[in-house]
Amino acid sequence: MSLANQVWITSALSDKDVSNTLCLLISLRKTYTSRKLIVVVSEKVSTFNLKVLLHASDHLLFANEIWNTAGLKLDDFVKLFVLTLKSFQTCVYLSPTNLAIKNCDDIFDQPCLPPGFIGVSDDELSSLLVRPSPEVFDDLMKALSYNDRSVASFVSDWIKNRFRSPSNLAEGKYFARLMTKADLNSCKEINASIYNIVDVPIGTDLEDLDFLSNLIVTTRNQIYNHDVQPLLASLTPNHVNK
Repeated sequence: MSLANQVWITSALSDKDVSNTLCLLISLRKTYTSRKLIVVVSEKVSTFNLKVLLHASDHLLFANEIWNTAGLKLDDFVKLFVLTLKSFQTCVYLSPTNLAIKNCDDIFDQPCLPPGFIGVSDDELSSLLVRPSPEVFDDLMKALSYNDRSVASFVSDWIKNRFRSPSNLAEGKYFARLMTKADLNSCKEINASIYNIVDVPIGTDLEDLDFLSNLIVTTRNQIYNHDVQPLLASLTPNHVNK
C-alpha cells in the first residue's frame, strides 16, 4: 500500500486549539513519521492561524458542516467526518491534545480492514483508526439523528455490532491517556507512543510530577517554546514585511 494513502489527521476548530494542534504536528515530525499530516479546520480559525497550520502540516481540510445532519457537536462531527475522506486508504485521527513521544507508524500496518472500520483508543474517541467509507458515514449520521446517548458510547457499540469484534486499538501499545496530576503521577513506564494530555495546559508547573509525567509535559512545553513560538513569530505580518 502506498504511504500516500495513509495519513495522520488532527483538527483545529477554533483559534484556542491551534497551540495544541501545532505541538502535536511538530511532535509527529520529530518522531520521524513517514506519513502525511492533515488538519481539519473550521471557519472559526483566523486567517493567520490557517497560514500557520498549513506551514506545519501537509494539507488543510475544511469540515463540511452541511453534512452534519445529526446536529452533533463540531468536535464529535469532525471525528466521523474522517470517514468521508475516500481519497485515503487508512487514516489515524488524533485529538489535538495528543502528543507523540516516539514513532508509531506501524499502527498503519493493521490486517486488511473492511471499509468503514473504526478502531478506538478510549471512551472519548480521542484517537481513531479509520478506513474511510462515505456510505458508513451516512449510516452513522442517520442513526445518530435518533440517538440520545453520547456519540462516543454509541459509536463504540455500533462498531462492535457491525464488525462482531472489539474496536479498541490495544491501549497502552500505541496510546495512553493523561488527564490530571493524579493520573500523571500514576504512570511509571514509557510504554505508549502517543499520550493524550487532557486538562494539563501548555506551561503547566512540573513540581511533584514523576519521571514519565515530567518527560511528557516537558516535551510539549519544549516544542511550544522552541518550535511553535518561533514559527508563529516568523509568520507574523511585521516579520514578513521586514
